[in-house]
Amino acid sequence: ASAVTLKNVAFGDVFLCSGQSNMEFAVAGAFNSDAEIADSINYPNLRLANVNKTIADDPQDKVGSKSPYVWAVSAPDAFGASWQWPSAACYFFGRDLYRMLDEKVPIGLVSAPWGGQSV
Repeated sequence: ASAVTLKNVAFGDVFLCSGQSNMEFAVAGAFNSDAEIADSINYPNLRLANVNKTIADDPQDKVGSKSPYVWAVSAPDAFGASWQWPSAACYFFGRDLYRMLDEKVPIGLVSAPWGGQSV
């Protein structure tokens, strides 16, 4: 048997953030984005994941990431350019919930929006 070492693992609540263009709008394009992105370093138990857009006829076991990471700790390097990742609505929801819970419950955010698609 081989040993597996896990580091910086969080156990908490995970939310799927999905929707169309409003959900796809990234933090980098939001009002006061430079300050908000700089402030993101203050939420180490807020974790971000960004699902790639994939068309499939059947459920998929694996999905790619549209960011250069699978899961990231909230920090400025976890944010891409405008209209990339993560979703502003998703991030601000998760950050505000994290604050409301006195920063005691880790929050995982899976951003999977697809603008312009019929529901």
